[in-house]
Amino acid sequence: MPRESLTECPRCSGCLANPLPESADQHVEAPAKPSRPRRPPVDELSDLEHELIVLLASGLTDETAAKRLGISLRTERRLVAGLMRRLNATSRFDAGIKAAQRRWI
Repeated sequence: MPRESLTECPRCSGCLANPLPESADQHVEAPAKPSRPRRPPVDELSDLEHELIVLLASGLTDETAAKRLGISLRTERRLVAGLMRRLNATSRFDAGIKAAQRRWI
């Protein structure tokens, strides 16, 4: 059915029907918009961030950590930069100390 031929139902804002429904049984809901993935709160880590920080704390290089996680080196470095920003760390060593203080590792 072409979108132009659909009219809004007067009973709700998300219903589309053609012709306008005469009873509640003819009520047709419009598809819901896909939701965005939930971002973890600032003091929480996603599963991927937690795995990454544990691997780096154990001494792995960026390249090895990226391979173990199945992500690109660029993605791994972007995640590290984001973690350092969230921790307000000036170096990776500083990030490790602050992550331990927050009990992330």
